[in-house]
Amino acid sequence: MNTTDSCKLHVADSDISQEVANRLTNGVRGGLNNAVARINAMTVKSHVEDVWNTLLKPIQLEPDAWLLLNIEKIRHGGFSGVGPLVDDTIQVMAKPVIVFGTEPPSAPAALPQLDTQPASTEFHVVADAPIEYNTLSKALASRLKGARFSYKDDHIRITNASIYGNGGNQLVIRIDFSGDVQGHVYFVGTPEMNVLTQTVHIGGIRYDSATEKLLLKKADWIYGSAFRDFISNEAVLGVGPAIDRLRGLFTAALNRSINPTISMHGTVSSVHGVGVFADVNALYVRAMSDGALNLKVLGTH
Repeated sequence: MNTTDSCKLHVADSDISQEVANRLTNGVRGGLNNAVARINAMTVKSHVEDVWNTLLKPIQLEPDAWLLLNIEKIRHGGFSGVGPLVDDTIQVMAKPVIVFGTEPPSAPAALPQLDTQPASTEFHVVADAPIEYNTLSKALASRLKGARFSYKDDHIRITNASIYGNGGNQLVIRIDFSGDVQGHVYFVGTPEMNVLTQTVHIGGIRYDSATEKLLLKKADWIYGSAFRDFISNEAVLGVGPAIDRLRGLFTAALNRSINPTISMHGTVSSVHGVGVFADVNALYVRAMSDGALNLKVLGTH
């Protein structure tokens, strides 16, 4: 009678735990290599082109006010974020201006080479804010109306004052008066910006040629007196409302969503008038705004 051999279990020469570890390592390594390859293959060029083309267009702030960024360079700031949502920061180098009137034309341009140098977040925005002559006339009339001017035994009292554009950066001031002489005179002058007081002074005031002839003929005591100097000293116009309006426009312009993926976030540190010029339609105060601005582009990959 033969006996039956008992069943025996043989352990393989290789260690099972080490084999498992090796396979896991290879799997993780392969997954990482695949992930790195996908990341390296990512490109933001098409996304940046969309941003570039969007920012070339005028941005409407009010029915008659538009922000033009005037982009010169653009750079990719890099990705950040958690999970599947990725923040893609784009920085631009631009010379933004605010213009008033009808929508200005956009200037299509090809996307330049992405800049690799860090870009400053500081900005300077320039705007030429129009002030209507009707508004200026009311301000000047409020300042001069009722003022009395005397020379020896003669006197006149100002009853109204108004300002008009004469073209060529010249203003015309009309002064109406009553008293020993009744009528009106015209002065011509040039607007000048006082950056310290943030006011507009009308400099180089002189009688226009028709007024000069009339005064010499009928009221030489006005022409030969200090009346012109009196008007010159009083012809000072505050531009506070125009500056305040620009401050509001700058703040609104720099804190807005341009589209669902592009937004701007900025702070305005100062707004100040730096110049003034006049045409037949309005007096324009040129203002500079300083502050900081960030442009953010959101995307998912």
